[in-house]
Amino acid sequence: MSLLLLMPAVALAQLAEPDPSPSAVVAPAPRPVLLTTLYGSFVGLQALDVHSTMRAVQSGAGQEANPALQRLAGSPAAMFAMKAGATASIIMASERLRKTHHPLAAVALMIGANSAYAMVAAHNYTVLQRIH
Repeated sequence: MSLLLLMPAVALAQLAEPDPSPSAVVAPAPRPVLLTTLYGSFVGLQALDVHSTMRAVQSGAGQEANPALQRLAGSPAAMFAMKAGATASIIMASERLRKTHHPLAAVALMIGANSAYAMVAAHNYTVLQRIH
């Protein structure tokens, strides 16, 4: 055991060279300000969708159009949890696109998602206005 302590340690130095292989880690593209804004508006639109759906269902004026979500429409907590998970999933997909050097695709995804949910929320509130 003492022989190991007496052995000189050998340190080898090597110049750092960039790795030209395709597996080299490259920093992700910076997050465009527009993308951050789209994330925030998407969260807001999801909240409006839950609010308008719950009001329409509770008033008897409407029902959840998505058959997979109809059972959740009677429970605000279940609807909120499902929407939170879906929102996070879409934002994570957009972030993955951005980080793999496709920032324009990430922005396009969020513009499409925002547009779709803006139409859904607007439709839901239109249904609510008809009963008033």
